[in-house]
Formats: sequence, C-alpha cells, structure tokens
Amino acid sequence: MKVIIRSRLSSARGFKMASRSMTRLPGMPDVEHWDKNIKHSLLDMKRGGIRSLDDFYKCIASYRSDFKLAGLAGFEHAVRGLNAPTCEQAMPSAQSTKSDIDGVSHFLSEVLPSIATSALRLEQLHLREGTPLSLLQPQHNARVRLAQEDAKCLLANMLLLTLPSDCADSESFDMPWTNFGDLMSKKQPHEVAKLQCILHFFDHTRTAPLAGSVVYSRHVTPPERTREDFWSTCDAPLNAVVLRPKGCSIDDADPKTVLHMDFANEYLGGGVLCGGCVQEEIRFSVSPLCIPAMLLCPGMEANEAISLHGCLTYSATKGYGSSLRYAGHFDDVAPVDRSGTPLTTIVAIDAIPYHGGASVQFHTKQLLRDTVKAYTGFSVTRDTDDEAPAITAVATGNWGCGAFGGYIPLKACLQWMAASAAGREMHYYVFDADLLELEQFSRACVAAKLTVQDLWAAIGKIQEKFARKQELQKILHEQDDAWFWQFLREHLGLQ
Repeated sequence: MKVIIRSRLSSARGFKMASRSMTRLPGMPDVEHWDKNIKHSLLDMKRGGIRSLDDFYKCIASYRSDFKLAGLAGFEHAVRGLNAPTCEQAMPSAQSTKSDIDGVSHFLSEVLPSIATSALRLEQLHLREGTPLSLLQPQHNARVRLAQEDAKCLLANMLLLTLPSDCADSESFDMPWTNFGDLMSKKQPHEVAKLQCILHFFDHTRTAPLAGSVVYSRHVTPPERTREDFWSTCDAPLNAVVLRPKGCSIDDADPKTVLHMDFANEYLGGGVLCGGCVQEEIRFSVSPLCIPAMLLCPGMEANEAISLHGCLTYSATKGYGSSLRYAGHFDDVAPVDRSGTPLTTIVAIDAIPYHGGASVQFHTKQLLRDTVKAYTGFSVTRDTDDEAPAITAVATGNWGCGAFGGYIPLKACLQWMAASAAGREMHYYVFDADLLELEQFSRACVAAKLTVQDLWAAIGKIQEKFARKQELQKILHEQDDAWFWQFLREHLGLQ
C-alpha cells in the first residue's frame, strides 16, 4: 500500500538556524550553535556513560521535547536481539534471556558509543569547506557525493533524533518521513526486524572506517521524451528480455553491469521509518546508507527517478511484509572502483496505484506516465571512474502491481519498451508470477525486428477495442492473461 508522507521531523530544543540564504541539508542544525545539552548527551554516549536503556531514553528526552519514554518496546526488542545469530533468536520474546542481556550490554558499551562518535562527526562534516549539503530539488538533474563515513554520520544523527524540524530549506517541499522515533516505538516483529538491520550496520562497521563514497542523484527526463509522439515514433529495437525464475531476487543481479530497481514510494524510502515492509523498505533496511538520501530528496515527479550509488547490503532477512525477520549478517562482496566505492546502483522509481479500477491503466495518459517513469530510471548512468564496467541491463520485476493494482503483463511490456529505448536489456524477476509467455513473446518480437513504436501502437489498440470501461474491467478480472498476449500477437503480425 502506498504511504503518502510529509516532512514532520519532530521538535529538538536549542537549535539556532542559519539564514535562508545558506545552502543546507534539510534538518541540519547550525552546529556552531548546537544546543549544549545535545552535545553533552552525545559525548556522554560516546564515553560509555549510559548504563541502561532507561538512561539512554532519558538522555534523548533531555533534548527532544516530543520524545516519549514509554512505548519504545520495538527499540528494546531490537537491542536485545543485537547479538542473536539467527532469525529465530532475534525475534521479540516476552522473557529475557542471557542473549537479551548480552545484547543490551553490547549496545550500551560498544555500539552506542560508536553511533555517538559518528553523530559528532556532523561538526566536521558541516564545517568542511565545499561539502555539498543542498537539497536535490525537483526538475533538476543533480547529485550529492558524500564520503561513506559522512553518510553514516547523517544516519547516526537520524537514529539519535538530533535533527530539528524547523528547517528553512524544506518548507517549500513535501519530504519523506525521516523520524526514527516512530520506528523505535513499533513492536511488531517485522518492524523490529528493520531496526535490527540498521543497528547491525552500526555494530558491524564500528571497528573499521568505511571506504569510498555514496552518491545520491536526481534524474529528470527532458519534456520532449515525455510526450506521446516520442514513443509512437521511437524506432529503437526491442531488446531481449531475460526472465529470472521464482526464488531469485533483484538484489542478486550482478551490480557491475546491472541497475537494481527500487519499487519506490513517491517519497523516497516509503514506510521504512513509519510502517511498511515491502521491497523498498526492506532494501533500505538492509542497505542503511540509502536512508540519509531521504533527507535530501523531495517527492519525485512523473519524469524523475532517484539513484543511490555505493550502498552495500549488511543484513540478511527472511520473509516479506508481516513475515519479515532479521536473519543475521550478510557479506556483500560487490566489486569496488579505484576509490573504494562499491559498484552498486539502486534506482528508485515510483508507480501510481490503480485502486479505482484496473482498466484505467490502459489509457494513453497512464501508459505514458508509467513508461516515462521507467525510462527515466532505466536510463541512469553510473557516477564512477571510467574504468568501471558499463551498465548494460536493468533488474526489475512486478513494479506497481500487487497492492497497487497494476496488470502484470502490461507493466512488464511498458518496462520492456522503456529498457529498449534506454538501450538496456531487461532482466525480469518474476517473484510469484507466471510470465513464461513474456519470454516467448519477446523472443518473437526480437526475431521479427520489431521496435518500441510497434509495441506501443499495439498496446494502444487495446483501449480502442475495449472502449467500454466495464468490458475491459470484466476481462481483467475474469480471464487469464492469454487474451493480452494473443491480442498483441495478432496486431503485430506474429501469428
């Protein structure tokens, strides 16, 4: 389910904000005037002065006027399971065990001091000359490159709730939800699992500095490629479609040459911090350096995508949705470039929901919107050194389907056209869908040397044939997908 969220960073006392003329990351305090209570609290955490979780909560409450000491069962469960080596042992339990006690002790003595040390790095990051901490504003192709340690610093401040709400720069934009307080309060096992993944990241990275950079980028497709006449005249050949079987995941795709699609919310990260455990929320939890990008990126518009480059995966999980569970450490062996930056590029593209009726997605306006959105994401180029392998393919799947109501065969074809127009091969991860016909149909189209405009025209004829909305709606609900593929074959002369 799509979560529409706005910027509601809660109140932090004692920040003196700089003038609007300064370029600043949303929610970034003026650290020269950082509230003494915040800095004192972080230094106390860094020095190991916090002896219990109650002390930790009171410490945060001393500089967060809205912080509630009660109702933090989720965070407590996550901390108690910090040392658990298996999914089952990491699950919340009503009874404390030795592992629980060890987890709390480990958090207070080792992990929290490391998190606080990272958070205090904000002073150096913010004062460093040339640090590009501006918003990635809508309708501007732009990027922010940060050292991985600086991205970790931002994440640490988000987790410790040190960022204020009265941010001048973000007042004009709708922003993702970036308040960790909500996630800390949720006690459902699948929400706890996300927090366990994030805490594991801090635990795993506390003993050695992170190498390389992360690059957060906004990509905008120019207006001339968002119009119907571009697609109806696009003579790019339809490229091959590679079907990946059930049980395989987009995350498994070779990051050296393949973009990983994030089936995103309009607001980056979706419900990762406020409730949600589907593809995007899981990816951000297991690759936590994606999360600081939420501070930078206002909601996406129809011709935009956001890429996250250099974000490794640190946790394994089991399940999906309400069955999600933390499953221990994941050793990501992604190759790196000469700077040490991982060659992993995640691209966020948001679909639109069709809750009011599945037939509307066959209208030209909706066909155009989803094709342009996919094209924007599939066209992303990697921001790395010249010796890195070129991107040749995109890893995607049932984007905008499931709870969003998208018709899987149609969405697959729209993405196929977008990938072909972008000059990339499409690697399609079927999840639990039966799409053998897609592979057979794509082979026939490639053999016939058909182009994007050919498939675009054939799909457009579906709306012409079923002018009555109710008729198409009935077919979508009562028939299997054979009618769709048969219709396209007939109109493309593939019989």
